[in-house]
Amino acid sequence: MNYRESTEMQLDFLRRKEKQLSELLILAPGGKLERKNAHGNIYYYVNQNGKRSSLFGKQQLVKRYLHKERCEKQLASVKNDIPILERVLRQYQPILPSDNWWDDREQEQNCYKTEDKRNLYKGVYYRSKSEMVIASLLSSYDIEFKYEASMEVNGRQVYPDFIIKRPRDGNVFIWEHFGMVTDDRYLKKAFRKLEEYHHCGIDLWDQLLISFDQKDGGISADGIDKMIRTFLL
Repeated sequence: MNYRESTEMQLDFLRRKEKQLSELLILAPGGKLERKNAHGNIYYYVNQNGKRSSLFGKQQLVKRYLHKERCEKQLASVKNDIPILERVLRQYQPILPSDNWWDDREQEQNCYKTEDKRNLYKGVYYRSKSEMVIASLLSSYDIEFKYEASMEVNGRQVYPDFIIKRPRDGNVFIWEHFGMVTDDRYLKKAFRKLEEYHHCGIDLWDQLLISFDQKDGGISADGIDKMIRTFLL
């Protein structure tokens, strides 16, 4: 589920909640609940058009008024949030690439240390055997992807390992694979990269997938396959 979908779901929930609360308040007793503290006790009153009546001994009616208060507060909050989410959806510009971007075959590729790309699969050189495994498994499911293509995050160009288009709905995902899991400096840089994605609204297991080499440098192809089947099919 991407950011737009989750926001639309939240907006739909709030609209249904608004209707439910409004219907409950139609059935609620009239007037406004008031309180008075005296000698460590709370006394309840109802104010109707300036006329205040005591609710002493009317516990069930007090409960109805307390429930009414809660509903009114919730309704005020819902009515505040609905236009905010509506505005977000109207103005939302996805950070991840659009279809036009995807069709642009001239996208700039990462040229950093191209000499490190020594693992060939279907005409593309990959930096590691693990990335080549990911590419081969994506290809086995006929999933479109771009390897180390440029995109903008926080105003600067970055080159995710894979940018992937999910076949069933066209949603775009980023997949980052981290290899040197025994190198603390490398892992700190990896964590900063994930933080940067998160701050841009690209969240882990939502639009962002990650995988790791094993400590011995190997990779679980079965684990990669399971991720693909879980998130991308």
